[in-house]
Amino acid sequence: MKKWYALVMLLFPLCMSVNDNCKDYDFNYFKLSVPANWEYKKGNGIDAFTGTVTGAKILLKFNFSEQGFSPNLNISDDENEHDYLIKTEKQGNFIRKLVISKKASQGMTGIYIYQVHRSIEDFRSFSMVGFNLSETQQSVAIKVFKTIKLK
Repeated sequence: MKKWYALVMLLFPLCMSVNDNCKDYDFNYFKLSVPANWEYKKGNGIDAFTGTVTGAKILLKFNFSEQGFSPNLNISDDENEHDYLIKTEKQGNFIRKLVISKKASQGMTGIYIYQVHRSIEDFRSFSMVGFNLSETQQSVAIKVFKTIKLK
């Protein structure tokens, strides 16, 4: 199990690039890269820009809000915080919170990004999450998370 955590920590800093056979999406609010065979579908967000990106047997939901309404990936009452690896880092004006289920194929794997210095009118936040991902799917999701750049 310790090898798994080491693998995750090594994968998190990796970035996908054009050389990795990826396609880039620019959604005006943020950019991200996904494997070339993945598809994007717009969601029906009311006060946020929502959607999904999907690949072979993997679905990641996202939510971007300029008012801070993106879900912050808190662990639910029926889950144990010890079941997750949680990594938080500051990048520029944003905090990035990575949440990874330690139990492959159970729980959530996601990222929550929010603005550090903000006003009531401008509090950008973003979340992307997948559920019950295998170890391989978690690795791919983490690579996608690392490419996310809020504007």
